[in-house]
Amino acid sequence: NVGDRQLCENFETGQLTVRVPPGVRVDWYDAPTGGNLLESNTITYETGIAGTYYAEAVSNRAYCPSLTRTAVTLEFYPLPEVTDEDLTFCNNEEITLEAGITGVTYLWSTGETTSSITVSSPGTYSVEVRDPRGCSNIKTIRLTQVEAPVISSIESENENIAISVGDTGVYAYSLDGVNYQLQPLFVDIPGGLYTISVRASDECPPVVEEFFHLAVPRFFSPNGDGINDIFEIPGIEMLSDYEIRVFDRYGKLIKSTSGEPLSWDGTYGNRLMPSGDYWYSVRIEDKSKQGHFSLVR
Repeated sequence: NVGDRQLCENFETGQLTVRVPPGVRVDWYDAPTGGNLLESNTITYETGIAGTYYAEAVSNRAYCPSLTRTAVTLEFYPLPEVTDEDLTFCNNEEITLEAGITGVTYLWSTGETTSSITVSSPGTYSVEVRDPRGCSNIKTIRLTQVEAPVISSIESENENIAISVGDTGVYAYSLDGVNYQLQPLFVDIPGGLYTISVRASDECPPVVEEFFHLAVPRFFSPNGDGINDIFEIPGIEMLSDYEIRVFDRYGKLIKSTSGEPLSWDGTYGNRLMPSGDYWYSVRIEDKSKQGHFSLVR
């Protein structure tokens, strides 16, 4: 027996070898006596199945086999167990990649030899892990970067808030940074100042933008019943730089205010103004919006 063989299981076959003097051939069997002839007239036997095999020496002058067969063992060592991964990480952040196994040596595709590495670029990374027996395996990590959404516009559409982003990704939207929805349209929202948040995943921080929702009432009815008697713009008091003006249908200025909330009871010069459409102009910092509303008596 030249030596029992121990191989890592990623070797498909192992070769067993014995040594004999000249004039002697070798036959291989699967049992110490009897059994099945596996291969004849060779000092080597190659197989991919672990186990003990038996070499029988036979004289070439006459069929005179040896009294006993020589046992030669083939053993396959298991490879270190690794699991490939598909991971994501957030834009402008780092992520730590783990080999996920101890008691081995490491060689990453980046050249590092630690059990974990920290990276900041998407791509495919691999690490070769090698156990004390010399058996190695390769773990592959496919790393994808989650791009942060880009808010292209936020608009007040009557009582609704419509958010637009610059690409077609799947995002979640929020008005308070807590409650999210998958639709970019928020319906029947009271006017006021909101913190708009858009995120690409639960793990990544959202993109945040302050937005004043200008929800101008479509009508008011100053009839003294205590319900909708005053025309006013809700939430405007949260701002500091704004101006509001109200005109009649002929363009005459009826009411105006700057830096203070407007509250109009439907009168002008102590006279009740008639039912009909009236126009407004609202300037918030450097942006303006015009429209009309109805006075209903």
